[in-house]
Amino acid sequence: MGDTSYCGESEVALARVATRLARREAEGAPPYDTEQLSFALRAEGEPHVWPHSWTLFGSTLDVGDVRARLERWLATFSDGGTRRCGVASAHTETGTAVAAVVVDAHADLSPLPTRAHLGQWLVLDAKLLVPASTAKVVLLGPRGAPRNVPTTLHDGNVRASFSVDRVGAWTVQVLANGDGGPRPVLEALLFVDTVPTAPENSDNAPGEEAAEGAPDERLAVIRMVNAARRDESIAPVEPSPELDRLALAHAKAMQTSGRLAHDAGDGDPSKRLAEADLAPRRFGENVAHATTVERAHRILWQSPSHRENLVDPGFRSLGVGVVDDSDGVWVCELFADFAAAGTTPTVSAP
Repeated sequence: MGDTSYCGESEVALARVATRLARREAEGAPPYDTEQLSFALRAEGEPHVWPHSWTLFGSTLDVGDVRARLERWLATFSDGGTRRCGVASAHTETGTAVAAVVVDAHADLSPLPTRAHLGQWLVLDAKLLVPASTAKVVLLGPRGAPRNVPTTLHDGNVRASFSVDRVGAWTVQVLANGDGGPRPVLEALLFVDTVPTAPENSDNAPGEEAAEGAPDERLAVIRMVNAARRDESIAPVEPSPELDRLALAHAKAMQTSGRLAHDAGDGDPSKRLAEADLAPRRFGENVAHATTVERAHRILWQSPSHRENLVDPGFRSLGVGVVDDSDGVWVCELFADFAAAGTTPTVSAP
């Protein structure tokens, strides 16, 4: 493809995944969905979150036309940060496929191994590329709830050390509180005394099957959340019409802005709750953009900070908003604890 600087800084891991996507497109294989794309990037040691992918196939392709199409696609989204990209092509007897993988990086991660042994201690070093008031590292093991790791933030440098005490696949996540609220900025996969799995073979999330037969997407999400909580022996959450309205309004705001955030121009969760005269003791918000609500549930379950809300036993009320668009669904889950309404609320929105 020649010069690809127009799509952002070139990154080797992104180019390797783009090569894989181009080959799949040339062979007529189904494209990766968001979950599979993220998994493929993690397996390559690429820690940036919320990737975007694009593919094109034709019997003959004009380089100028391909570039123009790609530039038009690149203009449809912006997650802030520093844009990085990988572009690749693959050829068959019937034509040529081109693929691009793009991220808007909010932080960079120093090399972290993808494989480790039980009991091994690891050190995480990261550099934020955007302003943030706080940052923390969250670990998610093969089972159970996520756990926070003591983390330091100084001059944009994030540092934490931790050990792994279970065999299996782990997710290591860096969460930063910046413009738009707290959000994951880096994720890494860590396989402890186990063989890495392929992105095509990732398992369903607990509760995912509960969506089958639901009369609408909102109820499908509620059923999946409560089925996952039952799997963890945690009491279900009760649907809240008031929280539903807030969650739906925020899902619409994200869809309109094309931005996955806790503040998509409509205020953060605490502001939206206050404007609705709701004062829960605690609250948490999960947001996702995926091809289906089942995929959104899987993505949230696999994210340490989002699973923290899903399995929090203190949350007993839930509002859900789902908005469809041309490439999937925007989902907002707003959890709350109204056990002591009127007290000063605390937030656990990732």
